[in-house]
Amino acid sequence: MLGCSSNDDDGMAGEMATADAGAADAGAADAGAADAGAADAGAADAGAADAGAADAGAADGGNEEIVRPPMDYGNSVMGIVAAQPDTMLAENAIRDAEDGLDQTLNDPTKSWTFFAPIDSALEGITADRAALLMHIHAAELTRDALIGLVGSSLSMTGAGDPLPITMNGEILQIGGVDIVQGHILGDNGTVFKIDGVLQ
Repeated sequence: MLGCSSNDDDGMAGEMATADAGAADAGAADAGAADAGAADAGAADAGAADAGAADAGAADGGNEEIVRPPMDYGNSVMGIVAAQPDTMLAENAIRDAEDGLDQTLNDPTKSWTFFAPIDSALEGITADRAALLMHIHAAELTRDALIGLVGSSLSMTGAGDPLPITMNGEILQIGGVDIVQGHILGDNGTVFKIDGVLQ
């Protein structure tokens, strides 16, 4: 029989213990590396999520609507237009017009009649100052006064020919456009709502 000496057994046991310890250390290192990799991946995912949230925030910011600050025009012609729920586009166009057209229609020392297109009539139309002046008469007119002008024409502050005042059945018209409401009396003039754009 072949025998093994105790010294050989001890040497082999030592080598095996050393090998096991090395394997354990390697496993621990691998586990640490795996944990570090997972942590790095988590951090990358979190960073990507943060970046995505930032991008979403920027996108949301780009879709914010510009809200106009309210203006107090009192009961002037401009104030009447601003107070009507169906003449918001006319109000915005006047406020955007050059040379402070809103302040002109707010001037208490002047008198005006404004034929205000309702929103459905102005939708999709860009109304600049020149177009708006075609809706303004430089004096105050009541409905009765306007009816008295049927068969004649009314001069406007804008460039262009006077507009004919007519009746279509019981509907009063200016320039062939129906007057749907008026007169609305203000401190410096009157407002008539119309369902079209005067040209």
